[in-house]
Amino acid sequence: MSKLPNLNLEQVLPENDDVYALNVCRNPDCINFTERPQFGRPHHASKQAASAKRNSNSFGRNVGDYRMEASRNKNRHTFAISPNPLEWQDGRNLICNCCNTKTTIVSEHALREEIERLSSMNGVLSGPACPGCGKYYFGAPHEFKFNGKNGDGQRLIHQCDTTTTKRFTVSQSHVSQRKRESNHQILNMLINGAGFRDVVRMLASGKDKKVGFSRIYNRLFWLEEVLLAYEKDQLEKWRNRIEKAGHKNQHRLATDALVLSVNWETSEDRRVTMLQCTATADADSGYVYRIDTNFDPNIDPVEYFDREYVRNLKFKLSKRYTKKSGASFNYPLLEFQRPTARFQEPLFFASALHHVSLFIEQKLPHMIDKLEAAQYERILDRKKRLISRIYYDYYDIKQYDRDHRAPFTGTLISETYTEAAHLALVKELLPPGSITLMTDAASSMVRHVPLIFANEIKQDEFEWLAVHLANKQASKPTRLAAIKTYKEAFVQWMKTNNFNAPIEVLRPKFVSEYMTQAKSPNDSFKGPGFASSLWINTPVQTGYEVGKSVGILVAKKRVRKMLHEVSSGSVSLDLNANTTAVTKAKASLFRDEFSSIIDASSLQAVDTFFNSVRERLSPTGRTGGGASMTGTYVQGNSFNPRVLTALLNIFRVSYNFFELRPFEKGDGDPSQQAVQSTTTHITVPGTNKKVAVKGRPRKVIEKRTPAMRHGIQQIQGNTTQQPPDVMKILYQPWLYAGTPLWDKLSTHDVDGRTRKGKLRKKRKM
Repeated sequence: MSKLPNLNLEQVLPENDDVYALNVCRNPDCINFTERPQFGRPHHASKQAASAKRNSNSFGRNVGDYRMEASRNKNRHTFAISPNPLEWQDGRNLICNCCNTKTTIVSEHALREEIERLSSMNGVLSGPACPGCGKYYFGAPHEFKFNGKNGDGQRLIHQCDTTTTKRFTVSQSHVSQRKRESNHQILNMLINGAGFRDVVRMLASGKDKKVGFSRIYNRLFWLEEVLLAYEKDQLEKWRNRIEKAGHKNQHRLATDALVLSVNWETSEDRRVTMLQCTATADADSGYVYRIDTNFDPNIDPVEYFDREYVRNLKFKLSKRYTKKSGASFNYPLLEFQRPTARFQEPLFFASALHHVSLFIEQKLPHMIDKLEAAQYERILDRKKRLISRIYYDYYDIKQYDRDHRAPFTGTLISETYTEAAHLALVKELLPPGSITLMTDAASSMVRHVPLIFANEIKQDEFEWLAVHLANKQASKPTRLAAIKTYKEAFVQWMKTNNFNAPIEVLRPKFVSEYMTQAKSPNDSFKGPGFASSLWINTPVQTGYEVGKSVGILVAKKRVRKMLHEVSSGSVSLDLNANTTAVTKAKASLFRDEFSSIIDASSLQAVDTFFNSVRERLSPTGRTGGGASMTGTYVQGNSFNPRVLTALLNIFRVSYNFFELRPFEKGDGDPSQQAVQSTTTHITVPGTNKKVAVKGRPRKVIEKRTPAMRHGIQQIQGNTTQQPPDVMKILYQPWLYAGTPLWDKLSTHDVDGRTRKGKLRKKRKM
């Protein structure tokens, strides 16, 4: 089989985007870090890059010097360019000529699209738009003029152009709800394990007998909009307070991913849809900033295919390239050049294909007008052949058979873009300050973390730690035994050294004395980009994290110099391996520095949230097949990823703002003081006499919401703070907070009626 000619980097490199530079070197110690490829004359870039060049081993190399290689695991065969099948490679890798760090080439335009999707929460927070020109109200509120009341809403006028004016009405979503008394009950049931059938059954057992699933779905998406808008307003106020005070916070973020399943819809095709949910929480307060799923519900696969592949006159399935000899040839568009680069393409094309197939099989035979049915059959059959030709013959990206699947509207997004967009949006939520990012040891993070936080790395305000749990699947007895062994060793160590200091002070010293150097858990954390990284086994064992090793992947400059000395072999962390007094002193200093970083590394905050999701949300049950595509049906799981996304958003906001809960950060947490319990009186068995019994010492843990601990909800004085009243929040126009519409639509009563409306009703009575 013949092969298509090779391509060079300048020919295939995607267009630059102003959001983030992704197709660059991700090694912070390289002169090419964040520097785009340069073609033609030598380029010396910024002063910072020139300084890095003087302090590196990259003499003789120019800034922006890269090469390209084909991805070995993406061999394709195309049958559409020539009569004979041709072999070609779909993906490309960018290799830095200064440090040899390899990076997969991706589409920066696709990342911008994903950031726009997640920033609006799948369009939930987009707000109203002019029906004439489509301009959103939040983009330019000053362009929209008030035009009086219209029922319970506010009429707006927008001047689209010099000749066109559009008038439309904006009102709160709950205005059209007939029965609002059950809204709070629906919210409590959904976030506490009740399935949709359970909610309908419990509501129907009361006064309201006519309760259907349509009401539950209506309230579900309404609750999502109100609560997300409320959280957005509270976060903006919190960030403004900190910025106004001039404080610089130290943000410690714990990021992890949870895989949830959406049930298969027909017995002929028993494949669950796996959603990756990426969440980030504040490690000190437990506040969960975001949880994002890699599913875009606003994409109709067939409509998107028609728009980008059929109706787009500028689009072509292949691109024409010219060799140095002057000969030209066609090459199929590479994965990062196609309009569907952001999607999981095998699933996208399969979904589009079977949307059409199922309509032909199930709907056309029941059309009343047979002549019209025959016409549609010819059109759809032609479309089906076109999708199949691109899917199978042209790009050869078929991976899954999904015959007879009744697909939902929407498509799955590549985890690379969702994770990168998630971290970018979390960073935007934070007020100024340094950032410590703690993630799972997942290989997908390697591609984008240093580039998303590139500015923070250059300003020396970022460090990245990876947590690996060797005994993640350990049984409970195994975990308890490890914790017991650790506690006994810690107590014995304290007695031996006669230490009498707080545990939070002693534990880093214990880690410094007993930590050992570990190997990287996978090959993704090896290579030039992580030449100065260090993995350490920690002796501390906790219920959540047994057998933990921590990798210092990106550190601040002072610590990075220490890591360079360790990785180069000039200093060993093993105190006995150092031969001179200087290296021994350095090793002791390095161990103390690293131990303070290692001891504070934990994913407990985000994993606690994930445990609550698993335990309390009915549609998040595990499949029998784990995370495979062939997992078994789970009773109570959702059939639509959009519904599951709404439930996760509702649960997260409720978890952050409305639920008082303890949050244990460790034995040294000052909010967990051991006190003597009060004396109790119990009856002696067989007698009527009561005797006094001293209670066991216990820890008094103050219960607060994560938003209280994080400072988003301000606590006044030393009084016991209660979470806000949900009923007073649900009926306020939080979506329009900070705009002129807030005063027009805001109400003062929990049922959403204005005071004028109540007085008018009383007069009529």
